[in-house]
Amino acid sequence: KGTVTTRTMKPNEIIYGAAISCCRKGGEPERALLLLRKMIQDGRQPNAATFNTVMMAQAEEGTAKSVQRAVLVYRMMKSPKYNTPTGQPNRQTYTILIRALNANRMPEIAESFLRVMQQDSSFQPDVDLYTTTVTSYERCGQPLKALRLMESMTRDGYDFYEVKVLNAAFKKALELANAVGSGLIGNGNSTSTDAMPSASTEGKRFSSDGDKDMKDFFVSDSDREFIKK
Repeated sequence: KGTVTTRTMKPNEIIYGAAISCCRKGGEPERALLLLRKMIQDGRQPNAATFNTVMMAQAEEGTAKSVQRAVLVYRMMKSPKYNTPTGQPNRQTYTILIRALNANRMPEIAESFLRVMQQDSSFQPDVDLYTTTVTSYERCGQPLKALRLMESMTRDGYDFYEVKVLNAAFKKALELANAVGSGLIGNGNSTSTDAMPSASTEGKRFSSDGDKDMKDFFVSDSDREFIKK
């Protein structure tokens, strides 16, 4: 009689990717993140599609904390330790981040990623990404920053007058800025251009390379117990 040998097989990249996708579809963003951690600990290399799925799961949760987790995944993609030809951020990566940041009233950081998208990755942002950022500035009561972004669009070759939403946003922002006048500058008002960090400052903080926060990314004992469930 023969004997049956039981072998422990570790899941490969395809299995992990499918499991992470299921977590995203099932509305379990934290489990998706934990599976990504486990995947890396098992020596598997996530590609951009897998990273993006984890980021999308965080973005769809729609909280400030989940958006921060999405940014952390992006920083991991940019880290030299994990940045590979198949794992580099792509257009979808930036689209997910920018939309999520704007939905959570973080237009300064969203604008910083528009710049990263242009400068670091040579991607030309779609007009709708500018539109969501301008709209987010307006919702945050920062018309001057909305105007500044639209002015930069013209320098970059965009004609926002042809986009109905942006044209309306421009008129509204200009009206608000004129109404408030000089009170926007230097009076401590939350709409001041000095009241919030600049896009470049936020970009350095949230889109920088390196492993500064990577030690917080790996699973703790409680995470391992959660993964086993």
